[in-house]
Order: sequence, then C-alpha cells, then structure tokens
Amino acid sequence: MNALDLTKLFACTWKERYGKPYTINFGRDSSMFKTLLTDFTDLDIQDMIKFYLFELQSTFAIEGGHTTAIFKYCIPQIIAEMQRYKKIEEAAKNVDKTDFQRLQEARKKL
Repeated sequence: MNALDLTKLFACTWKERYGKPYTINFGRDSSMFKTLLTDFTDLDIQDMIKFYLFELQSTFAIEGGHTTAIFKYCIPQIIAEMQRYKKIEEAAKNVDKTDFQRLQEARKKL
C-alpha cells in the first residue's frame, strides 16, 4: 500500500467507526502517511489505524474526533498500548485452567 491507499483506508475505517464519511485532506493526510511509511511498514500502519479507531482509550483522541492529525500525535501511545495488549494475550494463552481457578479463588479471598 502507498500513502494514498493508507489515506483512503483511514477514511474507510473512520466511516466504519462513526457511520459518516471522513473529510480527507489529501495533501496533508497523504503526506503524513508517506512520512510514516519511512519508519513503518504498510501493515504496521494498517494495524495502528484499526487500533487507534477501535481500541485506544484516549480521551484526547476521542474528543478530537479521531482525526489523522491526532493519529500521528498518538503513535507512541498506540505502539505502547498495542505491545501491552499483545503481552496480555500471550500471558492469557500460557495460563491453564487450574492457574485461572487459583487466581479466581485468591481474588475471592481479598
């Protein structure tokens, strides 16, 4: 994917989230994605867009309307949160039922 494709993907994903079309500023938005492609793969950016719009619990992003400008600003937070989620998922895979049951019992005692 190139910068224009990522710009369109952002707009489509935004519409999926909000049910309304996203107003694209092709010059600014495509330029931003072109710059991001120097540091990240297109697949990484796609994952970050989806995480930003559907998972990131950022008051700043939500109140700002999840714009592309705020997306760029939130990238460090997006990366950190995505890594945290990945670690939680990996840890959950390593827990067997007996460990989970012991954890539940310990929580009840608290």
